[in-house]
Amino acid sequence: MSIDVSVIIVNWNTRRLLEQCLSSLSECAENIQMEVIVVDNASEDDSVQYVHQHFPEVRLIHNSANRGFAAANNQGLAIAKGRNILFLNSDTIVHKGALKAMAELLDNKPDAGLCSCRLLNTDGSIQPNVHHFPSFGAMLQRYTFFKYLGLFKRARAFYKMRDFPYDKITPVDQVMGAVLMVKKKLLEQIGNMDETLFFYFEETDLCYRIKQAGFEVYFTPNGEITHIGRASSALLGSHKVHAMFFKSLFHYFRKTKGKIKTFLFSCVFKPGVCLYMLCEMFSGFCSAVVFWCLRRNTAKIRRRFERCRESFLFLAKYGMRFLLF
Repeated sequence: MSIDVSVIIVNWNTRRLLEQCLSSLSECAENIQMEVIVVDNASEDDSVQYVHQHFPEVRLIHNSANRGFAAANNQGLAIAKGRNILFLNSDTIVHKGALKAMAELLDNKPDAGLCSCRLLNTDGSIQPNVHHFPSFGAMLQRYTFFKYLGLFKRARAFYKMRDFPYDKITPVDQVMGAVLMVKKKLLEQIGNMDETLFFYFEETDLCYRIKQAGFEVYFTPNGEITHIGRASSALLGSHKVHAMFFKSLFHYFRKTKGKIKTFLFSCVFKPGVCLYMLCEMFSGFCSAVVFWCLRRNTAKIRRRFERCRESFLFLAKYGMRFLLF
């Protein structure tokens, strides 16, 4: 019997969340033929043993080292048999009807190359998962001292698409990488995920290449998946996450905007990031001290000190290398 969807899940030290994800897939498998592939990136918890014991039907690839998100997904893709591929984060809970809705959209729309459904937060509210492609201005506004100056607000607002109506099937630029369903034949045409992108921008690059090939990326409200978020990144610390994010950002911009433009952008962006981190470190420390002196809200004190700590760690560990390379 032909397989409608091959679900590929990359896991790194998220056993409890992976359990929830796999259980939800087992409960929503009606009216659709699917296979589930888990690629474990050298987890140090009991993820591998747990999948072997409790989900023997799952096809498991166990890496001896963390190969990154894109490379691990490509490993799963190499053995997938479905006509559609669902790249699914381990920190998701799939609701009934979501897989079928996405598969039917890809099957019924010849111009569709990739789609995603409505994502929910754990409280049931809609989680924004649709964006325009990133621009220089949007990144400057979010990650540099230009944020404090109020510059490039329109660029960031355009990128974030906060007024997007999550109530109808719509072609978009890109969708969040937590849930991506792609036609396998299209991946064979345009190529797999870019393995240079170890973490972040894999989905942005994939959506960009799909649209360059003449296909559309669709959002559909017909189907819902709860996305918990920050499962693996929380284990790394935000200073390391920022370093990986910026490395992937520059690689993506070099591919899509050219090396010269990206170099000129980096000449402004890199010092701007470091200035922003210094401001975050100073403001975080001062705010925490004020809250502590006033005996106000210990949770806010912890958050402010954490901002200060993570900004310091980024500058101490990556600052010089980030500026020069």
